[in-house]
Amino acid sequence: MSGLDPGFFLDQASSSSFECCICLDVSYPAVILPCPGEHCLCRPCALQLSICPIDRAVIDPSSKTSGCKDLSGMILRVYNALRLKCPYQSPMSCPWQGVLGDLASHRSSSHRQAAAAKQGETSSSSARDEVVATTCTCMTGPGSETDTTNQEEGASSS
Repeated sequence: MSGLDPGFFLDQASSSSFECCICLDVSYPAVILPCPGEHCLCRPCALQLSICPIDRAVIDPSSKTSGCKDLSGMILRVYNALRLKCPYQSPMSCPWQGVLGDLASHRSSSHRQAAAAKQGETSSSSARDEVVATTCTCMTGPGSETDTTNQEEGASSS
């Protein structure tokens, strides 16, 4: 599995629109395949394919890295506005809730040790496997459950 467990998302109906058909998690990071249907998958899953699993179109090996497109426009805004709980620790130890567009920033500011540990792992591990014992620095301040101002700004700026 390569994406984010759907259980971390607060609105499961919206997040299911971005389900990767390979790992069945929410695509993270999400890319669009270079196939006629332009299907959305996790980047790690997409890079392992030679045939689109949905329309069975052959994916040119030379286009796997350059041919996958990042999400854009309205789709990107909807994707980045998906609300979720922190996936980097057990839910009880990190109270952060925010939008997917702010997840990378939250991870780098609050879970530095988790980010450092992840850099030493292989790229095939899932975001769910990034759970490591570390001190969460997001218990108070911007991005915490008690600070909804930052969360609303993140959602409106996406």
